Amino acid sequence: MSYFSSSSIAIGYAKHRPYFHPCVVDKVREYLRLESKTPRALDVGCGAGLSTIALLPLAEEVVGIDSSAEMVEAAIPGEHVQYFRCPAEQLSFPAASFQIITVCGSLNWINRAEFFPAARRVLCSEGWVVIYDNVFRGAMQGES
Repeated sequence: MSYFSSSSIAIGYAKHRPYFHPCVVDKVREYLRLESKTPRALDVGCGAGLSTIALLPLAEEVVGIDSSAEMVEAAIPGEHVQYFRCPAEQLSFPAASFQIITVCGSLNWINRAEFFPAARRVLCSEGWVVIYDNVFRGAMQGES
């Protein structure tokens, strides 16, 4: 059963999810000391594409993948961005295709024992896997 196989959920993700990804991308660029764009980045579990389009300042070409066809269909378009329906564990890209792989908020949905070897195969030898997420503190602003 997939919780993300609904068009209405996918559209809701695209319109209403918190868009904090550019802040993370800025931190990644700073940490990796990237002074220019890398050729390609892969966003695993891209959902509706918020984390994918945020990678454009880091890479000339960005690829977003998700196992949900509805999420890929609802993904936010962008120049130099491609989306594919593809499970994280079955990366069907040539070896050493990407300099950066990001996983935002989807690691808990992925079979890690299968994903990490697949990621290693498609990642360049000097590449990086960046895993991040967001959480809610559970306190409303102004509340103690």
